[in-house]
This record gives sequence, C-alpha cells and structure tokens, in this order.
Amino acid sequence: MRIKPGFAAGTVLVWASGYPVGALAVAVAPPFLMTTIRFTLAATLMALVALTTSARWPRGWQLVHTCVAGLLVQACQFSGVYLGLRLGVPASVTALIISCTPVLTAVVAARVFRVRIGLKQIGGLALGVAAVLAALWDRLG
Repeated sequence: MRIKPGFAAGTVLVWASGYPVGALAVAVAPPFLMTTIRFTLAATLMALVALTTSARWPRGWQLVHTCVAGLLVQACQFSGVYLGLRLGVPASVTALIISCTPVLTAVVAARVFRVRIGLKQIGGLALGVAAVLAALWDRLG
C-alpha cells in the first residue's frame, strides 16, 4: 500500500495538533474525560475510514487482542499526557517524552524479549530523537 503525500501531511497535522489542543482542553475538562472524548472521536473516524475503504476487520481473539493492546498503549499514554498537561507540564515537553516511546519500546524489546535491533532501526531511532530535539530545542529550556 502506498501512502499519498497529502494523506501523510494531514496525519502529521492532526497528530501534532493534539498537543496544543490538549493543553487548551484540559484547562476546562478533566484529563480522563479528554482521553474518552479523543478515543470516541478516533474510533468513529477510523470506523468510517474502514467502512469506506472496505477494510478487513479483525475477528475473534485477534479483535480482542487488538482492542486490549490499543487501549493499554493509547489510553495509558494519553491519560498521562492529559494529566501532565493539566498539572502544568508544557506541551513541548510532553511531546518530547511521547516521542521517545519508540526508543523505549526498542530497548524493552531488545532486553526483555531478545529482539535483535539492527543498525537501520538504531539509525532511524536516533534520527527521530534528533529531529524531535531539533524541533523543540528552543522550548525545552
């Protein structure tokens, strides 16, 4: 499957807007309510995309696994993000911490599950961290 440049740019815009919008939203609503609203909107949007593209839906245990994994990873992540924003952590610092998730995942996979991380993956992780640091450098001090 090939991703069109416009789609990728739109995805990045939607994802990146989550931090400043989240910072504004937690000023007027509890963090866990914001997580619930975000998931409801995302689920509705993804269901519409899946239906219009005739995507194959997971079934049985695959569906259960997908739902549990998604909720654990995303709900824990965004509950923490919104709680941090509510407690006054700047959106730029929150974005920096969340952007380190792939690095943490790679370290855990390598140490705990003995997954071999190759030079390409290490290079990609380093490049991603460097890009985030470069983008947020002036806001981190």
